[in-house]
Amino acid sequence: MFQQMDRAAYLIARTLDDGGPTSVNELAQVLSLDGSTVTRQVASMEARGQATRKIHPDDGRAWVIGLTPAGRKTMQAISALRRERLAEWVAGWTPAEVDTFGELLQRFNVSLANTDPSSGPSQSADRQKNRRGEHRQSVLSPRRSR
Repeated sequence: MFQQMDRAAYLIARTLDDGGPTSVNELAQVLSLDGSTVTRQVASMEARGQATRKIHPDDGRAWVIGLTPAGRKTMQAISALRRERLAEWVAGWTPAEVDTFGELLQRFNVSLANTDPSSGPSQSADRQKNRRGEHRQSVLSPRRSR
């Protein structure tokens, strides 16, 4: 399964699934990656039939990247496998422990996403305060697809 879509492709696929088709630059910004890295990964996904690349309707120099049905299917299968594995790992935990773990992991992920290596801790904390209203999702709950 993971040979069909590596970690970087999975992150791109999830981003496209969540937000719909977008440009390489927007993907790079959302994922905190270099544009050339995203371009190479998208080319690999396109070769496997997992992504499409079309000329941007407003800017003929840019590309709009989309997720194909095959890419969505592979991403969803990997997501399901990851949820199954996580459920096995926490099988002996109480529901309250799983909920606490999910809340703390979400909090950690928000902090991690708000950390800019080039900024000081106070700037990172300010960004975190501005994002507190973001949607929370249980670690074990299935993701909604478009």
